[in-house]
Amino acid sequence: MSHSKVVCGVSRIISFPEESGQINGGATLNSPAWSVIDWDPLLGRVVRGQDLLIPNADGVVARDRYIDRLEVSLPMVFDGNVQNNGVPYTAPTTVAEGLEMNRQSFISVAVNLPASPGTRVLDLTLADGDVVSAAFHCIGFEFVKPPGWDGIARAVWRISVPSGRLT
Repeated sequence: MSHSKVVCGVSRIISFPEESGQINGGATLNSPAWSVIDWDPLLGRVVRGQDLLIPNADGVVARDRYIDRLEVSLPMVFDGNVQNNGVPYTAPTTVAEGLEMNRQSFISVAVNLPASPGTRVLDLTLADGDVVSAAFHCIGFEFVKPPGWDGIARAVWRISVPSGRLT
């Protein structure tokens, strides 16, 4: 799906992925107010371990690999014209105020540390309808309002998946 915005007289097309995510079975990560625009980093995995080099022998001895913690940066876009439920903000709320309210709302559901054990569950619905899940920690959130992008902001949400993959 794509969403068209006219900003400073220039039409900007923002493409959203077919995948969608939810936190703890409720808070959506693809809403009218914000969206993760690239889920692909979550679909990889990191391994640790290496082959064993034996001196004076040809080749190497293969060693087991182990899945390691996965840390990813997920690019996002925020829209200050609408609320998370899709209802447009109306006067006296300005677009800048709407953007700040959406930022605070996202921080409350996805960034602030939850109660023990400190993880949330991410359910990612793939384009084919399959759902993969994993517990995660938020390790960072950067929010940037580019000049001239009235009501639109970019963000990077950094998360860590201790299990190393979504299953």
